[in-house]
Amino acid sequence: MSAASCVGYCVLLLWCAVLRLCPDVCCVHILHLSVPKWVENGTEDSVLLDCVYSVAKDDQQLVVKWFLNDDPQPIYQWIPELDKRHVSQKLRGRLNLDFSLSSGNSFTKFRALNLVRPTTELGGRYSCHVNSLASQDAESKLMTVYAPPKRFDFSYERLSPTLTELSCEVDGVFPLPTLFLYQSSGRELAARALGASPSVAQTDGAYQVRLTHVVESRTLEAGLEHVFECVLSIPETNFKRQRRLEFEPGSLVGGADQSQRRHTLWNSLSAATAVLAAAKARA
Repeated sequence: MSAASCVGYCVLLLWCAVLRLCPDVCCVHILHLSVPKWVENGTEDSVLLDCVYSVAKDDQQLVVKWFLNDDPQPIYQWIPELDKRHVSQKLRGRLNLDFSLSSGNSFTKFRALNLVRPTTELGGRYSCHVNSLASQDAESKLMTVYAPPKRFDFSYERLSPTLTELSCEVDGVFPLPTLFLYQSSGRELAARALGASPSVAQTDGAYQVRLTHVVESRTLEAGLEHVFECVLSIPETNFKRQRRLEFEPGSLVGGADQSQRRHTLWNSLSAATAVLAAAKARA
């Protein structure tokens, strides 16, 4: 590296360090982007997305823009010096234009988005861009708007005296959930995942997912309690539900009552807890 190149590189590093140490003096700088991680579909009266930034004295013609996902057109734009705001068609009727930050000034009061009763189509990655003639900055965060399942069913069907098909099905859920089947055996109830690939269908913006697994009686050790569990979770949220079936070989899987072709258990979480408590009591 030449002496001139070295000097130029050092100057660049020094300038970057200065920008980090004094962002509110040197340029536009986003200090914090506040976006809810998840929201349940249609349950909140409103949610607030805020873009906290600082500007320097020489930052003129400030423009604040919000983008959603990969759309190159902003869903919201505010030019403080012109006192002008623009709302995209996607947010028409979904944005509270009467909202302003009580602690804001003429350069910050309309920076935030107050979304009214957000639904699934308003979920995604939100980006805040703050530009001026002198500088610019941008940050983004994901907000998942999820719809819990309308139906969550864990059932079985006897295919033969020795074969039983377990079926876990969820309907009316968004976004695409994850489903796993687990089998627990013995006193310690150590669970292991069962290899199964789900079938997925989508209708009216919601998902239907079905996961099946065939159980053979000969693979289950006699005299032990066997618990099968279907676990549903929605990515990027804390939503998680489970359903359980409990039986011993010869009762459910190789059942004598062949007239009972299908049986569905709608176990609550409390019922699942009771199953585990009973298993420990027998241990």
